[in-house]
Amino acid sequence: MQTKQPTIKTWFPTSIYSKNLETINYNHHLATKALDLKEKLTGSVNDWRCPTFSTINQYDWSTDKDPIINDLIETCRHEVHEFGKTLGVTKEITDLKCNDFWFNISQPGEYQEYHQHTNTHFSLSYYVKAPQNCGNIVFKSLESMFDMNALPIHDNNINELSYKTCSYTPQESGLVVFRSHIPHMVERNLSNESRIGITMNFSYTR
Repeated sequence: MQTKQPTIKTWFPTSIYSKNLETINYNHHLATKALDLKEKLTGSVNDWRCPTFSTINQYDWSTDKDPIINDLIETCRHEVHEFGKTLGVTKEITDLKCNDFWFNISQPGEYQEYHQHTNTHFSLSYYVKAPQNCGNIVFKSLESMFDMNALPIHDNNINELSYKTCSYTPQESGLVVFRSHIPHMVERNLSNESRIGITMNFSYTR
């Protein structure tokens, strides 16, 4: 008796968008800005359980009106909107707003634990300074948070149907865009230099 072949479909995919803005030369200004803010501010004001410095809750880009930062935000807003369109978003780019902007500075040996961003649609990481071995950004599937009995799959047999994590290596002028609810972390900086990055959150108006 002839039997039909099974059908396997992949549902609930996790999509991540990445691009290098090679033609844009913001980084010297942004690195200087980040280090200057680190000198002026007393320290991070957040609930992270890691030593990475952040300007979150301390620096307001909207009142600073730095033209290079505003230009970077506008460039990134277009990239986020392109990603949104691939996911089926039908809103106009004028409906997409930058909610948050902050600098992160990670010294050698520092890291950032798993976390999520709340009350926003998309998050973006942009790399101002990214020496080799400065720590990948790692994403974890939501499924892995609720899987109480993981399948016995050896590492060399994991495939596109069973991945629970993925990572991206930072590249200067590179950006990574992802849905804000996806758990993510940054590995320990194993270089001898600081890693400087920028995080932004974007939301579509209802």
